Amino acid sequence: MYKKSPAICLKRTNYTQKDSLVTCFTAKFGKDVFLARGLRKPKAKLKSALFPLRGINLTFVKGKQFPVITGAEIKMELTALENNFNYHTLGLFWAEIVDLFFAEPEPHPDFFDNFLQGLQTLNQEGKNKEAITPRAKW
Repeated sequence: MYKKSPAICLKRTNYTQKDSLVTCFTAKFGKDVFLARGLRKPKAKLKSALFPLRGINLTFVKGKQFPVITGAEIKMELTALENNFNYHTLGLFWAEIVDLFFAEPEPHPDFFDNFLQGLQTLNQEGKNKEAITPRAKW
């Protein structure tokens, strides 16, 4: 039985030669680790959608050890966040905190909405400001 939920990718980890484990925070099911078959292949269709800090519509089925991702559609791409190093680092830090804070897959729809809104706000700030990287003085 297919399950669908809006999700935010938190991180990707290599699993086997061609597969990866993707940690996502979903609105309906909470944080969980999903198996993405063939994600490490050069022409993998889901590679761009299952990138950290992307908002997606996730489709998956129950697997033996991990839920298996069958589809992912990009719904929110944070381009300013990805282009600005400082804001991207902050977004990844937030994703790491969410990953560490939620241990079991329990639904937290209110927190999901707040996390998504925080990433969108951070993306908007990244559009308005240039990188705050300190410049080296020679």
